[in-house]
Amino acid sequence: MKIDVTRPLLGFNGKPIPAAGEGGEARPLLLRDVLCMALTATVQGEQPVVGTEKVRRFVLAQRVFQETEPDLSAEDIALCKGLLDKVYGVVVVGPAWLMLDPPSSTSG
Repeated sequence: MKIDVTRPLLGFNGKPIPAAGEGGEARPLLLRDVLCMALTATVQGEQPVVGTEKVRRFVLAQRVFQETEPDLSAEDIALCKGLLDKVYGVVVVGPAWLMLDPPSSTSG
């Protein structure tokens, strides 16, 4: 599924969550930012990650960083959601997960 990783994460007030840009100026926190951080983070308490998994995460982070709309598989999205959950709190996980896996527009 193609995901636009250049979209800003929105806070409770519907406005972009601020992030520090180069030089300290505020800029919106993008889905790309949190995905790359989660994919490359060392998570305390996580089972040791072997080299092949580190390379997989690096290659995925590289795609997310370089492409505006990377085509992510269901497995890629599940990995990203799991890592976001380990690295960030509710204010980031909530909007990021909804961007990665939007709720169905039809109700049951």
